[in-house]
This record gives sequence, C-alpha cells and structure tokens, in this order.
Amino acid sequence: MSTCCFSGHRFLFKEETAYIENQLIVQIDSMIVHGVTDFIAGGAIGFDMMAANAVFRKKEQGYDIRLILALPYPGHDERWNQVDRKEFQRLAVAADEVRYISEAYHRECYRLRNYYMVDHSAYCICACRRMHTGTSQTADYAKRQGKYVINLCPNV
Repeated sequence: MSTCCFSGHRFLFKEETAYIENQLIVQIDSMIVHGVTDFIAGGAIGFDMMAANAVFRKKEQGYDIRLILALPYPGHDERWNQVDRKEFQRLAVAADEVRYISEAYHRECYRLRNYYMVDHSAYCICACRRMHTGTSQTADYAKRQGKYVINLCPNV
C-alpha cells in the first residue's frame, strides 16, 4: 500500500510543537522516498491540520503526492473559531479528495473516521502523548491491524 494516515492530539504543548513539526517533515520525506503517494488527515484542529499543511507544502514543492481529508461528518467544523475554520476550509479546497465517513454527527463518527484512515493505510504517523484518547485508540488499532506506526511525541 502507498498510503499513510495521521492521528494526533488537538492540543500540543508549545514546547513540543517545533520538534513534532520537524519530525513530521522528516517522516513525510521518508514515506515519499519509500513510495507513499497518498496521505490521509482527519481534518481536526491541532496535529491533523499540522500534518495536512505539511503535505500541502510538499505538494507545492512539486512532489507527486495526494492529500486526502477523511472527515467524520459534513459541518464538523461549525463550532470552531473563525481562524481555525478558515484554515480548515483552505485545506479542504486544496485537498485532492475529501471523504465524509458519516452523513451526520453520531456518537461513533470520530472513531469510525479514525478506523477508516487506518484501514486504508499501510502507515500511521501519530503524535500521541496521552493514553485513553482517540489518538491512542487509533494508534493501538493501527498496531493491531499490523500497520507501521511512528509516534512523534518524545518520551512516550
């Protein structure tokens, strides 16, 4: 498979953001060298947007890769602040593909989105520093499915 997905926390510590961003670029470059052409981001604030932006910048540099947004449901960004919403909408327009996993919000829509991303990927790059979160559940699911998981958070 030539697809990699991303999963990470919505809120990262300021002191770790630069490190995670740098490592994200290193890992995306490595994925590209190893034949990954499609990158799936979940469209959430925080790490998802960071990853989608990193892929978008690689596309601007001329890499023949695709950015796919796997979104839990239409309008999932309606309650976001204006700045985050504008950034998300810019990425949604720039994405090569946008997939909605559920038609409307329901209790399981985020978990289903996360599992969809893993099920359609060979690799998972995550930023996970806390257990019992959607990110940790996604990374654990990816490991159980035999996917190659890279955690960018230091000391975890």
